[in-house]
Amino acid sequence: MDINLTFVEWFVCALNFWSSEQASLARSKEMWSNISNLKLEHQLQLPATSPPSRWLPPPLNFYKINTDASRVSETGAGAGCVIRNWSGRVLAASALKIPSSEAIELLEAEAVKRGLEIAIRLGIQKAMVEAVYPLIQSDLVRRIDIQFTAAIR
Repeated sequence: MDINLTFVEWFVCALNFWSSEQASLARSKEMWSNISNLKLEHQLQLPATSPPSRWLPPPLNFYKINTDASRVSETGAGAGCVIRNWSGRVLAASALKIPSSEAIELLEAEAVKRGLEIAIRLGIQKAMVEAVYPLIQSDLVRRIDIQFTAAIR
């Protein structure tokens, strides 16, 4: 999650995936506060080994789909994506829980798939995918379906 994301940007992205019950403003503010507190706790627990990497924007009129996945435990894992435009504005974000029995490569591929599906739903035609796991990115370049390539160009 981008720690520089404002509440309004986060709320607009999250609203697309919530039911009407979840979308109440009061509940959203409470959820945002909980997420911020968890994020702070997590940051305090991490050893400072290296400076954080810096997000690099895509070329003008392109969108960047950043993806990542992780195994939380033997029974659970997660995958997520963030789509931003060339100026860094977040257009969509998604996180999903996945059964952990899958290999990390499959979890990472699921994150990329989710990002591409959202990009298509948003009508994005020029996108770059930046996956954390390098083999997923190189496999995508080799195996991507021609029809799908045409859909995101």
